[in-house]
Amino acid sequence: MSKNKTRERNKFGMNTNVMARAAADGRRRLVRTLQGSTGVLAGYGVLGLNPWLPESREQAALWANTDEQALAAAQLFVADASMVSLIDAAAPTMPDQPLRATDIPTGPEPGVLWFETPLPDRSDIAPHAPIQALAWQTLPAGHPLLRDGRGASVVLTAWVRTNDFAEAIGNAAPDDAPRLTPFTTVAWEVDTLIGTVHGEVPVDAGSVPLFFQRVAAAFWTLLSQPTVTSSRREQPLSSSDRRRHRRAGVVDPSAGVRVITLATQQRAESGGTGRALVNRHIVRGHWRRQWYASLEEHRHVWIHAFVKGPAGAPLLGGERVFAARGSSRSATVA
Repeated sequence: MSKNKTRERNKFGMNTNVMARAAADGRRRLVRTLQGSTGVLAGYGVLGLNPWLPESREQAALWANTDEQALAAAQLFVADASMVSLIDAAAPTMPDQPLRATDIPTGPEPGVLWFETPLPDRSDIAPHAPIQALAWQTLPAGHPLLRDGRGASVVLTAWVRTNDFAEAIGNAAPDDAPRLTPFTTVAWEVDTLIGTVHGEVPVDAGSVPLFFQRVAAAFWTLLSQPTVTSSRREQPLSSSDRRRHRRAGVVDPSAGVRVITLATQQRAESGGTGRALVNRHIVRGHWRRQWYASLEEHRHVWIHAFVKGPAGAPLLGGERVFAARGSSRSATVA
């Protein structure tokens, strides 16, 4: 292996192919879950439908078929553990801003983000279960799954481990249950600020899961900042694996998986106030409002945590700082 490739591998760690394989296999399982009767059952639950009504089955089947097709064609991403930690820190404080079509890294195509370690559910809506994957797709205006009059909307679907969901509601998962289950869906109309629980709850019902919007918005924003995140494409599937995934319904198993991790940060500042600093302190990661002339509006960017003060000076306080140094991607400074 060349020195450049060795450095690149070290930056991302030695398990990127394993993570990519987990994401590819996970997507295949999601596609299979939405096929046939299991997909219809999932549709009843995620849309809150009454299974005794004939029109409910039709709506549940439409949801399952729509999501199955989107997942089968989705661009695949996987966030490594350091990136999951950053999303966990950044998403709850992500300022609300209108969704723009240009925010979505896959454009009009669907995508799915797999978490190496499940992302904690920090929404204010019970029940709570750690999130294993977050999928998105854009539905055109007038789509039968959207409310009357709603324009083009991005539908976000959070997937959790079935056992975690069963535990959250105080039940035991059936032995034959799929490994993952859809947890919630949000329909977020393009150019609007707030989404709704997909197909069910109106905006003023007080239970709009803003957290899931913020997770998506935070990830998309962080992904667009090369000073914060790095990515590499992995192809974890052998030719026989790709044939198996294609038989399961995956459109293009050869497309690979984008592994997302933190960019290396080496930032220190002296002061900028005209006075000499004799100590160092940690400036916490935070969102900053920034003007985009091309969009003619303000959007938010993430300012990564950094150490401020002269090199070698004593460090005051201590908190978690996100970093990427070889295989050690986060550190706690005390």
